[in-house]
Amino acid sequence: MSFVALALAFLLVPLAQQTPPAQAPVQASGAPGAPVVKPYKINFPVADFTLPDPAGKEHALLLENPSKAVVLVFFSYRDPVSRRYVSVLNALQEKHKDALAIVLIDSNQDELVSGSGDALEPIRRYLAAEKVTLPFFIDRDNKVADDFRATANAQAFLLDANHIVRYVGGIDDDPRGELAKRQQPVTSWLGDAVALVLKGERPEHNQTSAAGRVIKRVAPGPGAPR
Repeated sequence: MSFVALALAFLLVPLAQQTPPAQAPVQASGAPGAPVVKPYKINFPVADFTLPDPAGKEHALLLENPSKAVVLVFFSYRDPVSRRYVSVLNALQEKHKDALAIVLIDSNQDELVSGSGDALEPIRRYLAAEKVTLPFFIDRDNKVADDFRATANAQAFLLDANHIVRYVGGIDDDPRGELAKRQQPVTSWLGDAVALVLKGERPEHNQTSAAGRVIKRVAPGPGAPR
């Protein structure tokens, strides 16, 4: 075939066949280095973030816990369900203290803002009176709660050692202690998920409902979506 014929044949090839198809956007796969997407979802990675403790000191919650699984528990000191779970979370933390960090986060506007005086003083009194030793942080304007799309207090978010979300939901199926009082079996949703994640496995039962009071968010401003 002549050079001119070859050139004409090439020009007749459709443009779509000459240009390789565009690659689809890469989705988070549950592997380290996957893109961060908010609000966070199961099997998606979480970016580090900072929150103050009740004394005002800022903490980078994930950077301060490298190579550990992390449990974030949204918490209200006014919520009986949240308060009941402190001892359960303490026991879980003690059981896995070398590989797990459990932290409490208060995102409730009605507990963090006061018309007069120090709004955080009741929180500090509660933590001291109940001898709460788990790290406790303040999420003003519920920004972290929004990033995780948290809806209720006593809702837990389990991140593996690569800080990828592996479980979201309640701590167990006995939020008011009624099963324990009747000496009936209690299913530890969070504890079971932690045990699997620390073995490098993904929990199959990775989402449940939390039973604490609804997080009291900041009122939306004028024109904000409702």
